[in-house]
Amino acid sequence: SAAHQLSAEIHRQRKLGVDVAADHKARKHRRRVEIEQRSASSYAAAAKQFIEEYAKLKTRRWNETAKVLGLQPDDLTPIKNGLAERWLDKPVRDLDGHDIWGVIDEARRFAIPGIAPRTPGLSESRPRALYNALSAMFGWLLDHRKIETNPCLGVAKPDASKKRERWLTDAEIVKFWHACDQITEPFGALFRLLLLTGCRLNEVARMRRSELGDDGIWTIDGSRTKNHRTHVVYLSQMARDILASVKTTGDIVFTTTGKTPVSGWSSIKRRLDDAMNIPAWRLHDLRRTAAVGMQRLGISLPVIERTLNHVSGSFSGIVGNYQVYDFGPEKKAALERWAAHVEGLITNRPANVTPIRKKKV
Repeated sequence: SAAHQLSAEIHRQRKLGVDVAADHKARKHRRRVEIEQRSASSYAAAAKQFIEEYAKLKTRRWNETAKVLGLQPDDLTPIKNGLAERWLDKPVRDLDGHDIWGVIDEARRFAIPGIAPRTPGLSESRPRALYNALSAMFGWLLDHRKIETNPCLGVAKPDASKKRERWLTDAEIVKFWHACDQITEPFGALFRLLLLTGCRLNEVARMRRSELGDDGIWTIDGSRTKNHRTHVVYLSQMARDILASVKTTGDIVFTTTGKTPVSGWSSIKRRLDDAMNIPAWRLHDLRRTAAVGMQRLGISLPVIERTLNHVSGSFSGIVGNYQVYDFGPEKKAALERWAAHVEGLITNRPANVTPIRKKKV
């Protein structure tokens, strides 16, 4: 019956002068174009384009942003149960404040979609990370006329995490130093350098031998620093001895594969915590420990800020525009004094006693 009805309709269309076959092909083509356009304007496609054309070029932690947005950093394919999979075919223009609020609240209560939480329960750091990533992406899409409004604007930004004040005491520094002997290398050497230099984790973890000079100067290119300014680190003799103990070959200093820098911080940090048995702390607290330690040694704040490559504080605003002196000698002296203090702690010898080192052959 249906076939007879279809045949009758086709004959009727032909009598009216309609090219039925051509009309059918045109409809199929329109449907195919609509599907392709819908796919190209989907959230998954927009997120991938944002990472490739902006985040990779302009930000240091684009791989973390990709994961938060629901994409695998390696090939930018959707993460299982992540946002890119959840909104795979949904046009990015159709997302509104209700959608954004829903996933932000989910991140606060449970986890960012597709990413296992480090700690269970309510969190403000998870929703803030998700909000920042989504807001940056939608802001970029708005600037490039791919959407008309940023749906994040109508959603309250999650509160900032409480400012951390944790730093290791002298006794905890000793425990930390000895605990580094109990974890897999090259992690022990890497963590000790974090303490001695006050540098950020990724700056040390991605260190290359081509960045190291024969005179004990380590130059970090601006593409690897948070403020995008070249950072010159004067390595103390203690730091140079630690680097000399790292047995890896090739340009990457800290690697277990020979091809990529080390990773897997969560598991190695747990092993470090088990060996130390002290109140909760984070690897970034080593940077704060170095800053506090240098303050306790009487080193001036501007020198400490230059040593840590800070551009805020003493060098913010108009001061930063005119204060171009790099404090090279002062930075070198500061890091040497800090290393002497640490060495005095772990050897139970006063810092003003200079050990006699064996002459290198």
